Amino acid sequence: MQFGLPELTDNDRGISSLCVIWEIGDASLDGLPGAMTQALEQSEIERCNTLVLEKDRKRYVCSHFLRRVLLSRLTGLPMSEIAFSEGNDGKPFVSETERWCTAGTWHFNSSSSGNRVAFIATTPGQCGIDIEKVPDGQSLPDLKEMVQTKVFSSAEREFVMSGRGSLMERFYRIWTLKEAYLKYTGQGLGAMEQTDLFKVLDFGQPLSDGKMMAPGGELAAYHRYEEHYAFSVVVAREQSVSQVHTLNDEQVFSLFKGISTRERKSDTHA
Repeated sequence: MQFGLPELTDNDRGISSLCVIWEIGDASLDGLPGAMTQALEQSEIERCNTLVLEKDRKRYVCSHFLRRVLLSRLTGLPMSEIAFSEGNDGKPFVSETERWCTAGTWHFNSSSSGNRVAFIATTPGQCGIDIEKVPDGQSLPDLKEMVQTKVFSSAEREFVMSGRGSLMERFYRIWTLKEAYLKYTGQGLGAMEQTDLFKVLDFGQPLSDGKMMAPGGELAAYHRYEEHYAFSVVVAREQSVSQVHTLNDEQVFSLFKGISTRERKSDTHA
């Protein structure tokens, strides 16, 4: 077993979800291993080059590299055979190939903020994920002003302003759960104003930090709040997010090297 990730073999891929947070190191974009950009498609590289800020380009490369590594590990397919497309709702999916279809229906989603990249893959149900860096020095008056916007329903607004715990934690709980839910459904952030979390999730159940909650309907959710980051996942009710694996640069690159070694051996025996 590597770094707490489930052991996967070609004959037994018995897990139904994988959730990972990559704590990216301080290396500049140019300081990242060249293999990371080489693993991306030309369209991904072109999209990355349109981003103005280096920190955004770095997060983009890391996010797209991580999802390719983890999907390859889950399915056993070579990274070069995993191609991505976007649906009409903007939600990415893996372009179907004959080998991909035999690997199972894996849905995935990713999010990045600060120096974190979060990724989730589930089968057979859909998934959505969001991670947000809590800005240093963000004032409570600023948060209270944001809560009064149309993005928050009256029930969400009441929860943030009068619920248990700190206002900061309650704000980012609603915000990240809402983004994760809209990514789960494929509606996207344009549906923020029309969505009321209290109509789709059961907030009557305690939502302890780092624990699953039992919502009503067909959904399940997970939320974690730390000093500098808030993180939420929404999955189909039958799914389970029993563990979130936190990896550093060395561990991610080790996974990549393991996959590369497997692919070279496969080519040798072909």
